[in-house]
Amino acid sequence: MKAPTGSQAIGDTGPMARPPSSSTAAGDETRARLVEATLVTLAEVGYAGASSRAIARQAGVNQALIFYHFGSYEGLVAAAARADSEARAARYADRLGAVETLSQLV
Repeated sequence: MKAPTGSQAIGDTGPMARPPSSSTAAGDETRARLVEATLVTLAEVGYAGASSRAIARQAGVNQALIFYHFGSYEGLVAAAARADSEARAARYADRLGAVETLSQLV
């Protein structure tokens, strides 16, 4: 029997077993809540105070879900930084799209 991976429970290798790469609406919602909670926690207490426990508490989820969805605390913080950067870039995309020179940017 193959060893379980990702979201498979021990002994859960039947045809209904969810492959670790599949995404569910609940999983997407949990990831989004964790990313948002990370940004809020970082803003409130800074990097030194933004522990996995503090982030999970802010998100209202079990701390183990950080490691399940992101692999590590660092993976979650990196995902939050990417999400925040993408949101900032999207806010300025229209204005920056017309910029052709450095002087127009400044």
